[in-house]
Amino acid sequence: MRYINELSNKIIGAAIEVHKNLKAGFNERIYQEALQEEMGQRGIKFEREKAINVLYKNMPIGN
Repeated sequence: MRYINELSNKIIGAAIEVHKNLKAGFNERIYQEALQEEMGQRGIKFEREKAINVLYKNMPIGN
């Protein structure tokens, strides 16, 4: 659980840094690129726009 909390804090910190630098008004793609760069600089490994299966009451409803 500690690992998840630490990782969550790092991710939120990266998102806040992007917001502080870019503010509002850009399209989603700009924020995605900036967050990818910021997370890379912080050594946070991730997969961009990874498809995941979504279940609702144990029934698949999309990804």
